Amino acid sequence: MRTQVTVAVAALVVGVGGPDALARSYNPDLGAFYRPSQTPGQTGTVDVSGFKDWAGELGVAMAPRFLGPATTLGSMGFEVSLEVGLATIHGGRDYWKGAASDPGNVLVTNQVRIRKGLPYSLQMSGLVTHLFESDLWGIGLEVGGAVVEGFRYVPDLSLQTSVGTLLGAGDLAMLQVGLGVIASKTFNVAGLFTVAPYAGYHLIYVNAGTYLTAGKVETSSTPAKVEMFVIDGQNLFRHRAVLGFNVVATYVTAGTEFGLGPGQTTYAFKVGTQF
Repeated sequence: MRTQVTVAVAALVVGVGGPDALARSYNPDLGAFYRPSQTPGQTGTVDVSGFKDWAGELGVAMAPRFLGPATTLGSMGFEVSLEVGLATIHGGRDYWKGAASDPGNVLVTNQVRIRKGLPYSLQMSGLVTHLFESDLWGIGLEVGGAVVEGFRYVPDLSLQTSVGTLLGAGDLAMLQVGLGVIASKTFNVAGLFTVAPYAGYHLIYVNAGTYLTAGKVETSSTPAKVEMFVIDGQNLFRHRAVLGFNVVATYVTAGTEFGLGPGQTTYAFKVGTQF
């Protein structure tokens, strides 16, 4: 029986999408943004516009999730959570087809967050993010605080800021800075658990560029010719409306979040412990 189940699972993986999954890779091929000249002896051009579109979508996918709720943990509070994020991309466009291998239309990330409450309604978080089907990792630091908190008939209001960067990206240099404003209200349900719906605005600033990068390899000449290029840091701004809710039952916390921005949608799911 165990053998039959194992064979069935293996067949499902291979038959339903195994080959595509094995071929897919989001490790960036930055040389795809170089356009060699068709005239011998002339320097090629760089597709800066395509690079900006690609870097902007990647930056949103790797950005922090779960800005809310606005309620803080308290000076003794502590939270550890695992968050799965999904971000839509334009996988069929040339900039993704060139920069990735067999790209899909959704990027999937795992994000581990360790959040510590501080005095004066402040809190700080450390973040580690991994992009599935790639060697890309993100590390970040988040600091936030409640401006309004604890009033019975008034929603809580908080400000969040974050900074992060990517690792494992080869010649890619990316800096992410986030700023969020969140409003939420916590409701106690029969004394068993609390539910905190929230809404807000999230601004993501991405500065992306490259180090000295190999472009087109001209194999028709001997020896092969490699054309090098650099993309200077590009300033990108992405705006997102955020909706979500957070549930806390004793020491367990869970939630979901939906983000909507121009041309890109994000979804996130969280489970963790809070004490």
